[in-house]
Amino acid sequence: MKQFFKKSFILLIIFTICFSLVAASSPPIGSAESQTEPGGMAANAPPVGEGFTSVVRVLYKYYDAKKNQNITRFEDYTVESEHEFSSYVRLDEEGTSALIAANQYPGILPVSTDELRFRVLAGEADITDKAAYDTQTGYVSLPGSFYGQSITIEWYCPASDVVELPVKVDVMIAPGNGGESKSTTIELTLPSNADTISVPLQGANNVVVTQNMIDFLPEEHTLSDGTLTMNVSAVGGDVTVSAVQTARTRGTGFTTVVHDRQQDNSIDYGYITSYYVANGNPAFCLSPVLSGVADGNYTISANSFIQRGGTYDVLIKAAYYLYGGPGWDSVKNNLFGSDANRFEYAYGLSHAAAAYIYLGLIGENADNAFKGLNSSTATHLRNVVAAVGAQPMPPDGFDVFLYGSGNPSQQMLMGWNYTPAPPVGSVEIEKTSSNPSLTNNNPCYSLAGAVYDVYTDGNVKVGSITTGADGKGRLDGLASGAYYIVEVVAPQGFALDSSHVSFSIVSSQTTTVKVTDTAQTDPVGILLRKLDSGSGASDPQGNASLEYALFTVKFYKGYFYTEAELAGVAAERTWVFFTDADGYAVFSSDYLAWGDSFYYFAGDPTLPLGTVTIQETSAPTGYLIDNTLFIRQITSEGNTEEVYTYNAPIVPETVIRGGVSVTKFDSELNTATPQGDATLAGAVFEIVNRSEEAVLVGGASYVPGAVVHTMTTDAAGVATTVSDLLPYGRYEVIEKTPPGGYRETGKTSQIFNISANGTIVNLNTTATAIKNDPIRGGVSISKYDAELNTAAAQGDATLAGAVLEIFNRSANSVRVNGTPYAPGAVVHTMVTDATGSAATANDLLPYGNYEIIEETEPTGYLNTGKISQAFSITAHGVIVNLTTSTTAIKNNPIRGGVSIVKYDAELNTATAQGGATLAGAVFE
Repeated sequence: MKQFFKKSFILLIIFTICFSLVAASSPPIGSAESQTEPGGMAANAPPVGEGFTSVVRVLYKYYDAKKNQNITRFEDYTVESEHEFSSYVRLDEEGTSALIAANQYPGILPVSTDELRFRVLAGEADITDKAAYDTQTGYVSLPGSFYGQSITIEWYCPASDVVELPVKVDVMIAPGNGGESKSTTIELTLPSNADTISVPLQGANNVVVTQNMIDFLPEEHTLSDGTLTMNVSAVGGDVTVSAVQTARTRGTGFTTVVHDRQQDNSIDYGYITSYYVANGNPAFCLSPVLSGVADGNYTISANSFIQRGGTYDVLIKAAYYLYGGPGWDSVKNNLFGSDANRFEYAYGLSHAAAAYIYLGLIGENADNAFKGLNSSTATHLRNVVAAVGAQPMPPDGFDVFLYGSGNPSQQMLMGWNYTPAPPVGSVEIEKTSSNPSLTNNNPCYSLAGAVYDVYTDGNVKVGSITTGADGKGRLDGLASGAYYIVEVVAPQGFALDSSHVSFSIVSSQTTTVKVTDTAQTDPVGILLRKLDSGSGASDPQGNASLEYALFTVKFYKGYFYTEAELAGVAAERTWVFFTDADGYAVFSSDYLAWGDSFYYFAGDPTLPLGTVTIQETSAPTGYLIDNTLFIRQITSEGNTEEVYTYNAPIVPETVIRGGVSVTKFDSELNTATPQGDATLAGAVFEIVNRSEEAVLVGGASYVPGAVVHTMTTDAAGVATTVSDLLPYGRYEVIEKTPPGGYRETGKTSQIFNISANGTIVNLNTTATAIKNDPIRGGVSISKYDAELNTAAAQGDATLAGAVLEIFNRSANSVRVNGTPYAPGAVVHTMVTDATGSAATANDLLPYGNYEIIEETEPTGYLNTGKISQAFSITAHGVIVNLTTSTTAIKNNPIRGGVSIVKYDAELNTATAQGGATLAGAVFE
């Protein structure tokens, strides 16, 4: 099987042709119609670059199914036979899919895309999952990004799938001494595992074998005893054979052309050609759709030379100005740009342009010259042809001839001979930058590639000059006289100068013309813009500000895209800019904090082409620093002196956020301890925005004065927000609802500020806590006679003077008259008045539960009865009245009896005199 050489070139190129006032761009080469042209490459040709190839290897591997039943990977196969052919990859119309004819016999030749039956490789990488097979067309499709890569398609087929294939061999034989060619089609039936094909072929030489439009090397076929045996796989499809019938020796009067066709390398320019040499000079084949011509000596007559002064002049110009011709160096950069020095590109497309001219001249379809090229490339080559046609006729001594095998199935070739006349004079351009401080050592600028058209003072274009990296370029062979140059293509990074620069040519001398170009720069203007990340606007939150953020800006010569690329690279200049109140920083001295001097253009600060980094180094008030390194490139655009390619970054600022924790205090105790049965839990606080600007809390915006958050104290009297609730600013905590047992008086609000990120502001000290005054009340009590159940004493008893003690029965201590009393302690003692009443002040007792117990009973009463009474203080300034029959303190009165002894008054004893008796006396 033919081993196709994978040396090719990258075709994705964009060129600008500026030649004879004709401009064109060349898009990527290769199209959905990409085919091939037979051929190889010449001796002494430069090596073809590695990488791009439009040729795909397709392999059919037959195996014994019984011996390969437990295969788990492709490497485990025991392959019985392997059969290879080459196929071209082409792009679909949209350029999104690469299509490969991987089965030349769809519907006849069995294949399978089941697991371990089908594999697609890009180099060594398995890309089978990216491939799709069309059973109707036999095409395998891949994403267009794989176009140009080294692709191998492998089919693994059981040997039982070997089938008979209908293979056609088209044989075209041209007579050696002119005359009509003969064409024969031989139809064969071959097994799909056949690797040789043989057909009869007698009396012929210069054989070329082609399959899938790809020529096989001479050593891959033999012609012996009238049989042509070709090492060609049947699975590769039909074959074309072209040959020349053995010719008689020509008579005298003919000139011999020594033709050299190098087949060691093939030139893939979207199609395939060979590099030809005729009498030591590059030659072009002129019919890409026909087979190539083998090495050998070919005879030509005087009629083979193209005569000047006719329609064939443009073909003479093509030989002179296209690749390898004497005029090539003067126009190559204008025709093919920087890729003019890439041999395979320059030669391949030059030969297509020459073929286009020739086919048009002989009345055939000139577009056949662009076989395999897409429409954009064809348009580019038509512009090349137009540009070549506009060039001066080559000098005398340059002769062009046509030659070939005489076989119409093989190509006609064009060669040339040249005996140049000595040049008359030369011009050399020395180009420099008008502002070296911007451009020196900056790879974004180059003096190479400037193109100047050279005109006589009569406005006749005589050539073009392209400058090199040193800014120099020359044009030789100019006759003495007056000329001028015009820049038609500016070099990289410079503005185009279309002014005319005059000079004179003196015979045998070189005239030096010095020119300068203005470097392109970007005036930048707005350097960056800061936004509040929450609102997405240039409005700060709370008391924060977008003003005076500091940004370090560094300029680097060259283009860099990542921090890794910038590592170790020293900045050319460094500045620190600050933002204004709206968050903008401008590339101006008005916004410069400090730094190096500016670059200037026309008196204004500007930035050269290159890379700029922008990084915040100091955050503005109320915001967190954003350490993001923004990398921006200032690139060339158009032909003007000023470009506007800087992309100002928008830097979102994250506002500082914090929280607050509030502790409730009893204002009298000045601690976070409630009195009596009061509680510090359940107090409701509102947080009010006291900042200058609105704030975002919980996703909502709150203007100054608005309540941004509400919270309630827990059992410990504490209420706390999350640590990132409140933006940087000023706030006030205001108690909306006091806790149980407390009044809405005291210190019920507190101002605080959020100034540190993630920090809780603690309002939990005697100076900062929210403090409430406790509810206070009093008690009034009446003494009752327990028997009378009224506030009236019996006999000589009195209700006055009873001593009553008030006990704290609350859960917590209470403060009475400035003294704290624990639960169970006597907090107050009082004595009943003449009416049997006793009362406290209406604010003596804090909120809680109490008990009155009689310590000392009043005169005339016992310490028995109802001598205690519980009560509660729940309302401020209210006296609890214990003065009813059910609530009063009631004592039992003292009670006793009398014993009387009757005495004789005279005797003064209890003895009666005489018959008297002491009995029977009645007393009341």
